[in-house]
Amino acid sequence: MKRYLLSIALGLAALTAGAQQTDYLTLRMADGTECSVPSSGLTLTFGNGQMTVRSAQGTTNYTLTSLAQMWFAATPTAISSLSGSNAGIRIVGGQVVATGIAPADIRVFTPDGREVGQSGLTRGLYIVRTPQQTYKVTAP
Repeated sequence: MKRYLLSIALGLAALTAGAQQTDYLTLRMADGTECSVPSSGLTLTFGNGQMTVRSAQGTTNYTLTSLAQMWFAATPTAISSLSGSNAGIRIVGGQVVATGIAPADIRVFTPDGREVGQSGLTRGLYIVRTPQQTYKVTAP
């Protein structure tokens, strides 16, 4: 009897230990930007080369070729959503390259909040701020 109860207790412990809280779906785009949407009421629909994401925040379409990764997480990324494209912001050869935005209007930060210059960027994640929006961009 003790062996039976111990087996049940271990089985229940294994089930609860494997559970993971996943409150957000995070999408990483091919250009390195990320966005998170709440997983509550989330529906994903695929068709015609696009993924449609419906959540409490609304409905957004993404072309499948622009998606690099997606995963569920307990916390959202610092940037909760993307509006349209990334305005041509990317990091090439360690330097921020932006289309249609004056270099003086661009500020670059590390994930821990330190402001860095627009050149000499090493591989990793950067937060790029413009007067209109903030982006997460990955330096290859």
